[in-house]
Amino acid sequence: MTEKEFESLLTTYLDGQISDNELADLDRAILDHPKFRERFQTEFRLHTLMREGAITRLELNGLGIGKIFCSYGGRNIGSRFALIVAACVVLVGLVLWVWLSPGRVNHRPVVGVCLQVSGSGGVMIERNNKRIVIGQNSPILEGDRILSGPRAKGLMQLTGGVILSLEGGSSVYFIGRTSAKETEILLEQGEALFEVDRREPNENRFVVRTPQTSVTVFGTLFALETQPTRTRITVYEGLVHFRQENTGEVVNVASEQYAETSQGPLQAIPLEALESAEQYMGMTLYPTDDAHLEDGQFLNKQHLYVDGGRREFYLKFRIPEVKKNIQKAILQLTQLMDVGFGTLRFYEGSHTDWTEQNLSVERAPETQQEIARYNGIVGPHQVIKVDVSDLIKQAGQYTIIVKQDPVGDFNDISFGSKESTLGPRLIIYQQQIEQQADFGKEFLRDWELATLGPAQSPNQMTLYPTDDAHLEAGEFANLPYLRVEGQRRVIHLRFDVPDKGIIREARLQLTQMNDVGSGTLKFYEGSHSDWSEHDLSVGRAPTPLWEIGRHTGVVGLNQVVEVDVSDLIHRPGLYTIIVTLDESGDNDIAFGSKESALCPKLIVDY
Repeated sequence: MTEKEFESLLTTYLDGQISDNELADLDRAILDHPKFRERFQTEFRLHTLMREGAITRLELNGLGIGKIFCSYGGRNIGSRFALIVAACVVLVGLVLWVWLSPGRVNHRPVVGVCLQVSGSGGVMIERNNKRIVIGQNSPILEGDRILSGPRAKGLMQLTGGVILSLEGGSSVYFIGRTSAKETEILLEQGEALFEVDRREPNENRFVVRTPQTSVTVFGTLFALETQPTRTRITVYEGLVHFRQENTGEVVNVASEQYAETSQGPLQAIPLEALESAEQYMGMTLYPTDDAHLEDGQFLNKQHLYVDGGRREFYLKFRIPEVKKNIQKAILQLTQLMDVGFGTLRFYEGSHTDWTEQNLSVERAPETQQEIARYNGIVGPHQVIKVDVSDLIKQAGQYTIIVKQDPVGDFNDISFGSKESTLGPRLIIYQQQIEQQADFGKEFLRDWELATLGPAQSPNQMTLYPTDDAHLEAGEFANLPYLRVEGQRRVIHLRFDVPDKGIIREARLQLTQMNDVGSGTLKFYEGSHSDWSEHDLSVGRAPTPLWEIGRHTGVVGLNQVVEVDVSDLIHRPGLYTIIVTLDESGDNDIAFGSKESALCPKLIVDY
């Protein structure tokens, strides 16, 4: 049985319209194929949860996460005995799980559902002081906190017609309804993209708060980024009220504008300032050919469509000879007609022997390795930018193929082709970027273009921990050394990273001081930094979140262990790093603490 046939049977079963013969086929598929059995259990669990009263508040609006569980009436139970027994076993287990779980759904209202998780590191939900990894169809409750790994993204549908795309290394807290007419969430750190249905100013207000600001939304598409010292909003469509809490300043930010709290008086600034930075810093190339595949035929029109497995498009660029090495290449696509969301994947094409006039299914290049991806919402005239430097390294011709992961019906996206005024662009950077203008610096910060190779001379700063301690025998010790040994001894480090510019790279250095040893040292982001070496206890200690680096091998006398922690340290703020050791036997390692001459160091390149 194919996956499409199974999904059709599953939908028919959940609708209560399945025949005896179809039921027998579904029964065999579930028993014979673990993948189908897991899919059936997932759908069954979702519908069991949806029968809880609070779930009925969820406004899914046909986003393809399953249909409402239906009863099946007085059909002949004898012919379905095996499947019903299996379903009952699953149902009993799920009911017990729902009843016994500390975060039981019916304790708090459901405010949304996770649609998709992509990237590495995972997305976690913090509920009742516990953290669990979430995935597609996981419900989100009022009072939940969602944390995304450094390289992970989460796409969520919220009640009231809101889609939220959470970027890597971000944290959002779902406050819920604060009044009959207002719903609030708190973006604690990081970046998120929001698409909010239009609403009247005096009803159903949607408010997004950050540590410095509040954003009241009346139906719009906007991106919000918050750091310890600043918050920035970029509006692609619609209108928002942007308020800076400590000064009380309020500004209306409309389509194609942005505002930022750290740039003097609060004001809305046109986005054209950012676009001009591109022309200043790089060479812009346009495709020599582009076309999209639809229903087995290639079309050369003003738009380039992508839609699950049904539509994909092809771009061909010719890179001229340049005097200096290509340091970075950024592909830009601009939305033209249909908006949508999901995961876009960019692949290297197997050849460039084609044009937009002669491209056919037989002649089309095949996809090779994936070179980039984009996950999230693509709104009206939104520009998405992906780094294709792994492919574009020198002069020559290149084919890039763009596909979309299936998300559901009517979720295609169209971008402008070279026949339109919003055609694809490839920005080539050949040398060090001059940072003489403020808008140039901000462009670098937003699109992470500060890592342009060894030709640069970054400003380097050596930071020492504000606090460090290690756990031993159930207590934290503040000594001249930091011991690590399995789960018995764990090191905690806290650093305060200042805002001195764009962080290009961050490296942690530990120097062996006392015991030598071997094994795998693992470095994790800590769940919080609300501690000091004087008050740290097992109950107060942060817990490990994501692994950000590791070192395997022998650590000898006075050896310096260095790991790249740039995935964690990429903006100013307080950071906790937790160090553990995977080993066998009595094999601990001791490093110098900040109370010694061999203090831990965090080397930050700006």
